[in-house]
Amino acid sequence: MPLRIIRLNICFYSLASILTLMLFPARGSPQSNRITQAPEYNQRLETYRGMAHRIFDKIAALKERYPHLASMESAVQKEEAQDKLWIAYHYTQHMSWVPNPNDRVDKKAGQQMKLFSPKDGIELNLYFYEGRWMGQAAIQPLIIGTMNIVWFLEGAETPEVAALRRDINRILTDEKMEFESHPRADLFFYHEAWILT
Repeated sequence: MPLRIIRLNICFYSLASILTLMLFPARGSPQSNRITQAPEYNQRLETYRGMAHRIFDKIAALKERYPHLASMESAVQKEEAQDKLWIAYHYTQHMSWVPNPNDRVDKKAGQQMKLFSPKDGIELNLYFYEGRWMGQAAIQPLIIGTMNIVWFLEGAETPEVAALRRDINRILTDEKMEFESHPRADLFFYHEAWILT
């Protein structure tokens, strides 16, 4: 009798596994790729990529007012996935690592800390993606359609860096308002089946 129960359990779990794979295919399988290869998905992907590049260009154009961004276009490090929406820009100017005077065994602090030139030192990280945030920091992304935007700006706490934060935030919110005013924006909001899982 116990052998029969074991055989039934094996059959049940095998059938459940097969059904699960049919209904929820693994990422990268031919079934899951059908979603990403749909013309609508590709069109949406290109729309969001264009928006991400336009936002970067607008931020880089602020170099006329902020010496912090003087070498942004040439010194930026860019990551871009080809099969999904993931674009990251990393830019650092006049930042160095120095020993952390607050480094103690009983405190959560690194052995080193960032030191920025008060004149024009900065670190800017800008991420455009769909789906879940893969980083460790707790974030509240700006959402445009199904695209999430996360950005981190570090520098000396000067009025110029504070003004730069406001200008970057304005660029992002203006882009969001422009997108939402578009008559076909609802297509991007409500076709959740196109999102990669």
